[in-house]
Amino acid sequence: MSRRTAAWLVWSLYGLIICLSTIWPGVGLLGQDGSTNALYLVGEAVISLAAPVVFAIVAALIVSRQPRNTLGWVLMVPVGLYVVGAPIASYIENLAPSSPEPTVPILLIVWFNNWNWLMLIFPLLLILLLFPNGGPPTPVWRWVGVAAIAWAALFVFLAALPQQINAGTTPDLVLDNPIGVLGKDTVERLVGVWIGCLLALAVACAVALFVGYRRANDTEREQIKWLLYACAVFLVVYVGGFVSGLGGTASLGGYIWGVFFGLSVIALPAAIGIAILRYRLYDIDLDSIRELPCEP
Repeated sequence: MSRRTAAWLVWSLYGLIICLSTIWPGVGLLGQDGSTNALYLVGEAVISLAAPVVFAIVAALIVSRQPRNTLGWVLMVPVGLYVVGAPIASYIENLAPSSPEPTVPILLIVWFNNWNWLMLIFPLLLILLLFPNGGPPTPVWRWVGVAAIAWAALFVFLAALPQQINAGTTPDLVLDNPIGVLGKDTVERLVGVWIGCLLALAVACAVALFVGYRRANDTEREQIKWLLYACAVFLVVYVGGFVSGLGGTASLGGYIWGVFFGLSVIALPAAIGIAILRYRLYDIDLDSIRELPCEP
């Protein structure tokens, strides 16, 4: 794909995100009950309004200047999740009270809604692996990227096999799955194993980032430092919220945690954007970087 085509594509998508992030979640937030805690609304606005815009503009900056840098396209995946996932989630919530029959379109929509969170989690892992050059620190680390994609695909496949599919709505919408072969207990055991391996993949991606830091030149190390700071903030907020029991709760502490969690998510693409603008990552010639000698 040429630079001009890539730039047209990503900036068009960015414009779409701006429109959707202004209209779609704004309508939802305005429709909230007046008694809803203002901090809850702020947290929702950060996640549903600000985060997609930040991801989109950083992705557009990278792809439009360096379309061969895989990192930019990886950042586009959460943007795509927002464009498709938010309307689908809203549609399912509105559908739940009517307890619809499990038609094929409804089953497909609920199935997608049950695994589309992978479109945020796995890009974040791949960012650790690919930053800052758009490739792993050494060819040996390519297996981590392949394993991550395969592991995500496995979950997508498993999500289609339960005998009953729970939409995760309020009230609960549970649909009988005509192709389901896995009972509830079996699904829980398989998901437990899958999550354990996901944590191992996360550790491998984090190690890859540190390996890349060790082998990087001075400029690349400054770029990686920004991402490390953002990752540290995200981990402190995420782990702290669930260790304290506040994460996701309908309480004052839970609402405050929600605001900080949203900001910590935004910090990840923002850190990459700072590295781009401050250290001119978009001007890197990928071929020349790959030809540089590396320390053993």
